[in-house]
Amino acid sequence: MLYARGVLDNKGPIMSVLFGLKLLKDLGFKPQKTIRVVFGSDEESGSADIPLYLEKEAAPEFGFTPDGKFPAVYGERGIVNYEIDTPLLPMDLDQITPIEGDQAKDHVPDRVVVKINGQYLEAKGKRSPTNAPELGVNALTVMARKALEQNLAKDGLKAYFKWFFESFNEKHFGQGLGIDFEDEDSGKLIVTPYLLQKSEGGLKLEIAIRYPVSSTEADVTDGLKKAVIPGSKIKVIRRIPGTMHDKRDPRIKILSDVYERVTGLDGTPVTTTGATYARSVPNIIAFGPSFPGQKGIAHKQDEWMDEEDLMMNMEIYMNALVKLTDKEG
Repeated sequence: MLYARGVLDNKGPIMSVLFGLKLLKDLGFKPQKTIRVVFGSDEESGSADIPLYLEKEAAPEFGFTPDGKFPAVYGERGIVNYEIDTPLLPMDLDQITPIEGDQAKDHVPDRVVVKINGQYLEAKGKRSPTNAPELGVNALTVMARKALEQNLAKDGLKAYFKWFFESFNEKHFGQGLGIDFEDEDSGKLIVTPYLLQKSEGGLKLEIAIRYPVSSTEADVTDGLKKAVIPGSKIKVIRRIPGTMHDKRDPRIKILSDVYERVTGLDGTPVTTTGATYARSVPNIIAFGPSFPGQKGIAHKQDEWMDEEDLMMNMEIYMNALVKLTDKEG
C-alpha cells in the first residue's frame, strides 16, 4: 500500500500512464495516431491553464484524464459554491469569537474551535472530500449542535445555529434546503458547508453544491434563496458547469470494453460528482484511477493507493491507448 498526499489524485495515475507508454515503446508499439500527454497545473483551482493551451494547440480528437474513477465517465455534475452573508445585531455578533480551524473548499472540516459568550467550544468531526460529505462528520454542524445543547448562544446567534443545524446536519443531499434534486443519470444533489466565519456585520457561510446534470445553477440558486435566513445575501463565488458526452460514443465503448477485459468488472459508463479537466478540454472524459467502492480517499492526510491497483491502472491505460490509436479507433 502506498500512502502519500496526491498518490491517488493524481501523481500515481500520471506515472501509470507514463510508464505504460514507456513499456509500449520498448515493446515496439507504433501508434497509428498521435498520442500527446498534457500535464495541467491548475485543475484544483479552476483550470485556468487550459484556455492558454487551447489558444496555441488544437483540441484533441479524443482522450481521457486519469483523474476520476472507473469505468469511463461520460458526465460530470455542475459545481457551484455560494457565499451566504447573514447579518446579525451587534449584541448577537459580540457573543462569538472568530472560528478557528482548517476550513477549505476541498474537504469537510474535521476540527474547529470557538468561544461563545466566553465558553470555549471544540468541535471534532471526520474529514472527507466535499463531494462525499456522507463519509465524514462536519465539525461545523457538530459545533452548532453543541452550542444549542449547552445553551451557549442567545437570541439571534442561537437562531442562526438552529437554522444552520436544521439545514445541514446529516442532510447532505439538499433536503434541508429544499433543493434535493436528483436524476437517473447522476443521482442526488450534494451540498457541503465547508467554511463559517465571523464577518464585520454577521456570519459568512460558504457551501459547495454539486447538482445533477438535468438541473441548472439557476434552479439551485432559486431554491437556496427561499431557504436562507431573511436578510441574507447570496453570492456565487465559484461555478464550474457540468459536462455530458454521449455514452454510446464508440470511443467510450472502447474504454468500457478494455476495462471489462482487464478487470472482469462491469464497464457500463457512469457519471461523477468530481471535477476534472474533462470539463475544460473538448472531447476528453475522465477514466480512472479509482475502482468501484473506492470513495473519499483523495484530499486527506492518509490518502492511499494500492500497488496492485496502480499496476492495474497501467495495464488498463496501455490497452486503451493501443485500441484508441488503431486506425479503426
